Amino acid sequence: MSELEHYLSLEGPEQDVEAVRALFRRRHNALVSLVRKLRYGAEFVNTLMTLTPPIRYKELANALGVSQSKVTSYVRRFRAAGVRFVPNCATAPLGLGRLLTKIKGNVGRVKDVPCRSWLVSVTDCVDSTLLIYTYPFKDGPEFIVDSLKERYGSRVVWYVIHDEGARPALFIDRYLIEKRLMNPIEAFRRALDHPPILEPSINARDRPNDIFDLFIYAALQINVFLRYTDIAKIMKERLRIAYPLRKVGIHVAHLRKSEAFWGTSILGITEATVVTGIKVVGGSRRVLRELVRVLLRYPYLGQAYWRRGWDYVTIILRLDTAWGTRLRFALKEAFGVEEINHLFTTDISNVRARFTIPFRNFDPLRREWVREPAGIEEWLRERGYYVTGIPESAGAGVRR
Repeated sequence: MSELEHYLSLEGPEQDVEAVRALFRRRHNALVSLVRKLRYGAEFVNTLMTLTPPIRYKELANALGVSQSKVTSYVRRFRAAGVRFVPNCATAPLGLGRLLTKIKGNVGRVKDVPCRSWLVSVTDCVDSTLLIYTYPFKDGPEFIVDSLKERYGSRVVWYVIHDEGARPALFIDRYLIEKRLMNPIEAFRRALDHPPILEPSINARDRPNDIFDLFIYAALQINVFLRYTDIAKIMKERLRIAYPLRKVGIHVAHLRKSEAFWGTSILGITEATVVTGIKVVGGSRRVLRELVRVLLRYPYLGQAYWRRGWDYVTIILRLDTAWGTRLRFALKEAFGVEEINHLFTTDISNVRARFTIPFRNFDPLRREWVREPAGIEEWLRERGYYVTGIPESAGAGVRR
């Protein structure tokens, strides 16, 4: 089942917690081992963080000063070890923000969750469910919030709204002591002195350039090393769209010009599978922005979200619970923030479903986001394309 297929009607299979934890330990250990063992291992990872998908081997080779065959070998070895490089996706240039909400109790089947076509993920917590959505700037998140309140009533514990977010981008060798990652407090102190790679900002637009930009954006969420020929093949096989390579290049240029990617990130920097969300309130806009700037080079960060007004930020961390309290104290001491609220704690194995960009919610004729899935098939068929490769309802597993 293609990861381009956005709609899910079935939950992912139940996850073996210990198996998931073992997977993340293997990924982490493999990453650290390769960074230390390979001559250009650290430089390879560090350079990837700064490059925008789709990443060309020649571009990476030139940046490292090595041959393309060496880069090909490195990519193959990291992949074989289970290390995953992923695009650091920006959504504001596509006209989309993020909504996080916590529902008391279990929400049941994924297909019964309100506004399912806007879902990013569904995650079970101890006594609640974490739902993450995208929402169109054009309409705002209120229609999703209203649907949640209509369905769950007082079970809607909280919701927080964001305009943009990013994964961490860092120089990994700065956080290694021999063959291990620094503990979260040592790493935070190191992050304070880490040279900046990402500047938290908002490049908001009302919409993407067109529907094909969204198809390619979704394809690159699967693999940052896709060549133009690979992208064209995916569009032909999965979407039944025969698309010239020249036009693929045009849409890639659209994405890069709009800054739809922050660069590339890496999964498995930390072996921890515990996921904790905190909301940082108070302090000046400058302080909150500086806090995010530092955390975007922090290896235990999963994702950071922020707003245009910088009145609060939401941080999702990947670290064992024993370090959580100490890190909150370190954040208060370093930045003098007034309030840090705990939002949720769960485990990565509790992610029940994950979705790619909601390209079906973009109306290609009106060229704008719409609340309900648009008639993409009819529009494409009128132009000689077919999309039978993307069924309106298809089951799939959890994507990690």
